[in-house]
Amino acid sequence: MTYGDEDTSSGFTIELSEDDLISAAEPEAPAPTAAEERAPGPAAVGPRFPDSAARVDLPPSPSLVRAREESHRDGIRATLRQILPALDSLESCYREATDQQSLQQGVRMALREMWDVFRAHELERIEGDGTAFDPRFHEAVQVTESGRVPSGTVLEVLRVGYTLAGELVRPAMVRVAIAPGGPAAGDPQQEENR
Repeated sequence: MTYGDEDTSSGFTIELSEDDLISAAEPEAPAPTAAEERAPGPAAVGPRFPDSAARVDLPPSPSLVRAREESHRDGIRATLRQILPALDSLESCYREATDQQSLQQGVRMALREMWDVFRAHELERIEGDGTAFDPRFHEAVQVTESGRVPSGTVLEVLRVGYTLAGELVRPAMVRVAIAPGGPAAGDPQQEENR
C-alpha cells in the first residue's frame, strides 16, 4: 500500500510505503563514538540509581545511632542481669563463710552459675593440658624439655584462654614440651642456626 501526497502547485506526487512511515516516526540514534563503543553498557555495569553514591557517603541518622547504642546497652544489661546471681553468691559466701569447706562450696556454686551464663552466650574455655600445641589458640610462654610426651605437647595451661562462638577471645598461655636437646622456641641464637 502506498500513501500519496499530492503537491498541487507542482503537479507531482510523493509515494511512501508503510515502512517509510514507521522509520520516519522513529528517529535514528546517532552512531556511537569510539569511546562509547569501548564502554560497557548499562547491563554490564548493573542498575543505575542516580542518588546511590550519595546514600553510601551519608553518615547514619542520629536516630539510627541512638537505636544501635540502646540495643547494645540492652544486650549488656541483660547479660549482666544473668551474671549478678553469681556475684551475689560470692559476696554472700565471703560474708557468711565460717570455715574453709563452706567457702569452697560457695565459690563452687558461684562458678557454676557463671559458667551457665557463659555457655548460654557460647563462651568456651580453651583446653590445653596434654593436647597438641595449636598456635591459633595457644600462646607458648614457657618450654620444657621432656622425653615422656611428644614435642609440641601442652604440658600445662598457665592462664586459661577463651573462644566466643568459635572465635578467639584470648589465647591460652601454656608451657610446651620440646624434645631433650632440642632448640628452645623463640631462642634467637637457635633461630639463626636453622
